Amino acid sequence: MIEYGRMEITDCDMAAKMEEELFSDPWSKKALEDAILRCDSCYRAAREDGKLIGYCGLYLVGDEGYINQVAVTEERQGRGIGKELLSSLLSAAAEKGMKACSLEVRTSNQRAVRLYESLGFEKDGVRPGFYDHPKEDAYIMWKR
Repeated sequence: MIEYGRMEITDCDMAAKMEEELFSDPWSKKALEDAILRCDSCYRAAREDGKLIGYCGLYLVGDEGYINQVAVTEERQGRGIGKELLSSLLSAAAEKGMKACSLEVRTSNQRAVRLYESLGFEKDGVRPGFYDHPKEDAYIMWKR
């Protein structure tokens, strides 16, 4: 059974390993720990049998959120875990006063774009050359 809850410092070892496996420009364990400990952050985790299988997070700036992390282990992708995690994150951030939320996503990552659209995000522009490794544009998406 998958359990959703607050991401903890103890999750950062596994999260850093997931970063290495999933992303071309991964966050370090220290960067993840620092992000979780920020007073303006909100992070959620998905665990199965006590093992981290996904996480996501955002920073709050006033009444706006900026999603900076969304990760689900490769073998668990496509099963609704990311959507449940993001729904949980958006609810938790709304309780902290968030009224709008933005993110960037690779223009080639149509699976992620569809996920974000299913949660009410809309494309609101493009950031040319936003990503490295490989260099790629990003859609700017907002949920207002």
